Amino acid sequence: MLRDHESCARILLLCLILIFVCSLGKPALLQVNVVMPLTDDDSMAMLPTEVLMRDEVGDITLRIGSHIEASGSGARAMGGIEDAAEGAAAEGAEAAEAEAAEAEGAIAEGAEAVGAEAEGAKAEGAEAEAVHEATTPVSVYEVVATGYYAGVESTGKSPGHPEYGITYSGVKVRRGAVSTIAADLELFPIGTVLYIPGYGYGVVADIGGAIKGNIIDLYFPSIEDIYREWGKRTVKVVVVEEGDGYLDEEKFRRLETIFSDRTPPSSVL
Repeated sequence: MLRDHESCARILLLCLILIFVCSLGKPALLQVNVVMPLTDDDSMAMLPTEVLMRDEVGDITLRIGSHIEASGSGARAMGGIEDAAEGAAAEGAEAAEAEAAEAEGAIAEGAEAVGAEAEGAKAEGAEAEAVHEATTPVSVYEVVATGYYAGVESTGKSPGHPEYGITYSGVKVRRGAVSTIAADLELFPIGTVLYIPGYGYGVVADIGGAIKGNIIDLYFPSIEDIYREWGKRTVKVVVVEEGDGYLDEEKFRRLETIFSDRTPPSSVL
């Protein structure tokens, strides 16, 4: 009861001050502190209140400051609200960061997939181009083709010789999907691949004293194979790959892989 009387007295005093200031005809700014209970318990709060008077418009503006100093359960409630708001903001920020990270991961995966597909397509295109170049005839020559083998009659070397069976290029002689042949390097450089009708694919790997101009020498495992399978023929050979003057075992194996299942060039069919 006593508190209600005190509140009424303060409000009355405030009104008297306002009336007095208005009678002066000048704007004034007053700061008063009104003590009011915030809850139904004994908690109290100090509410700074600004009273602004403007005589030019003849009105009175009452503004309650935003800063509240409180104690008891009211202050604790406000603190809890602030903590909850901060927690929600933090959770929202974490969720946004997680979504951004997930989006970046998806973009990275997509870029990797596109890059892998592009690399695969590029590799396939390069391989197809290499096969096309390797199987596309460059030119056709009419030559006299003889046969040779690794023995004394053809090379002057016997099986015990350290260079027996070794060609001028350094690779070993062989007869297979791609065979070693000898040619005039002025016409067919080392590494040149020829298709010889009735013999198959041959790569220029060797030379010979009698092998000049349009004469080539085809390798056979034995002298008997030369007489039985070949002898001496005049044939039209097709250049399917120009040599660059170099041949080693690795390159030879690559040529074997390329030409092992290739059909003859269309120009000799």
